[in-house]
Amino acid sequence: MESLDTVDEKKLENKEKSKPERMCVCCRRKGEKSEFFRISEQNGKYIFDREMKVQARGFYVCKTNECVERLSKNRKYNIEIEQLVKMLEQIKCEKKI
Repeated sequence: MESLDTVDEKKLENKEKSKPERMCVCCRRKGEKSEFFRISEQNGKYIFDREMKVQARGFYVCKTNECVERLSKNRKYNIEIEQLVKMLEQIKCEKKI
């Protein structure tokens, strides 16, 4: 039988290994939070949450032109053009760096 110390160590190791994964609503790819844009609902409208700090329900989209295009055509998430343009501009900025 294992001692309590070894059981606690194993639990701690498992916590360190498991990091929360996010999933793109368009292509269903999984990854870390930094790999995605966050879209949040505010006052009945979906907005691009650049800071990822809006206290509301949200979803994630890959930082690719393809996924942003697919999101623009998605009827479930009716996102305004200005928000989509902001995401595309950020993609351009990140590619330049």
